[in-house]
Amino acid sequence: MFSLTERENDFYTWHGVRLELNLSFDNIMLLLELLSDEDIDELARITIALQMLIVDNSVLSQLDMERRSMLFMDILKARLDIDLKTLMNNDKKEDGDEKLPEPPIVDFTIDAERIFSSFLFDYNIDLIEWQGKMQWNKFLTLFRNLSEKSPMGQALHY
Repeated sequence: MFSLTERENDFYTWHGVRLELNLSFDNIMLLLELLSDEDIDELARITIALQMLIVDNSVLSQLDMERRSMLFMDILKARLDIDLKTLMNNDKKEDGDEKLPEPPIVDFTIDAERIFSSFLFDYNIDLIEWQGKMQWNKFLTLFRNLSEKSPMGQALHY
């Protein structure tokens, strides 16, 4: 969640251990791509994702796979407001339905050019220059407030 009263927090304390996180928007976009890649085993995806998120990932060697999964879900929920448990339960419920899945409104990979040009258009922000610097929560706040005149805004409000 975005807040004007709290400083950016790249640290997360899990079971008494303080972890420094890499929550830059480009890293999170790569993470989202990884999570949707079904060619990679689920357990491998979790390990790779944690290596992407945690700056000093030597702590991972001390955790079994169950604890890694718990840590991963906790980080996603606390820092990115993504609740995998709820998403997985919703997927299981929908599996029983015979409805076709709705396509996502935004695909950060497919819409990359439109997103890049929209940030330049609305905010004069070159996202390439901000890789590794702009945090995911800031990126999302700006993204959600793109004007209807921007290329992405035109696509979303079509």
